[in-house]
Amino acid sequence: GRPAPVVTFSDSTTAPFPPPAAPTTCDAAVAVQAWPAAVSYCRSEAETSAVAQRHLGLLYAAGYGVEQNDRQAAIYLAFAAQDADTVALMEMGRRYEKGLGVAPDMAKSTGAFLNAAELSVKASYPIVARRYDDGIGVRKNPEIAAKWYQRAVADGDVTSMTRLAALYADGRGVKKDEQRAQQLYSDAAERRDPEAEYQMAMMLLSGRRGMARNEDAGRGWLQRAAQQGHPAAIKEMARRKW
Repeated sequence: GRPAPVVTFSDSTTAPFPPPAAPTTCDAAVAVQAWPAAVSYCRSEAETSAVAQRHLGLLYAAGYGVEQNDRQAAIYLAFAAQDADTVALMEMGRRYEKGLGVAPDMAKSTGAFLNAAELSVKASYPIVARRYDDGIGVRKNPEIAAKWYQRAVADGDVTSMTRLAALYADGRGVKKDEQRAQQLYSDAAERRDPEAEYQMAMMLLSGRRGMARNEDAGRGWLQRAAQQGHPAAIKEMARRKW
């Protein structure tokens, strides 16, 4: 067949492509970072749209198109969170924790993160688990902590592996299972979690929790934890003069 013609434009010729259309919605304006238009459209849509409320809250938080204002940011994000907007729920969890635009309130912070977790926001799983484990903003409940740690571990969260291992080791919130604890500690230590490295070291050095003593392996794990600045590992290294 005949080759397709090659179309060229001289330096003085403008390519016949129309300019991109200006955004006409809150979402579209945010997508192209047209901040003044985003503020205008998001304000007009905020009464009926949780997405517009969230966008407007984040615009105030960042100072894009408006003067930065944490109080206004929190107002709009709180409205969006009430409509189960997951981004707003996570943001309000942080804001109640740090007192950004709202009075600090760890109970409300934990509540926001829990609502996000129940809506399958994976980033909230380890936060909620630790809040229930440590009793931060909520009454301690190791059973609920274990449930959320398990979900976080399934999603690959390394710190949650170590925290769940401690629950299995002590039988808190779950049936005591030292073999499961060892496996979780081992998995987390292989991923360079310093607390897991320290726990592996102490189990190997003392032969506790059903693990055979192995000083060489224990020393190796202790050194790795100490190199990452783990205080107890550093102290144990000094005590043993290693």
